[in-house]
Amino acid sequence: GTAGVLWMKRMLQFTDIMFSEFSEGRELPRSADVAYRETLHDCHPYIIRKIATAIRLVVPSGNVFCARLDPDTRKVMLGVRAFLDA
Repeated sequence: GTAGVLWMKRMLQFTDIMFSEFSEGRELPRSADVAYRETLHDCHPYIIRKIATAIRLVVPSGNVFCARLDPDTRKVMLGVRAFLDA
């Protein structure tokens, strides 16, 4: 039970850092990289780190991410900021 809670905490920290970086103007793939290195990198064994590197290479750009959620990028960014403020 406690291990599951610990991983949930790490994932929430990852999400918070990634969207914080993104909302401050950093591109989404770079934001994901920063968040991974600050939260999950040290918790993963070597092979998982390599898999995570490959996964981060397919993170969409911020524009593609926003367009998939809503054509109005401004609305998406307002939603990201509201999520971060909650």
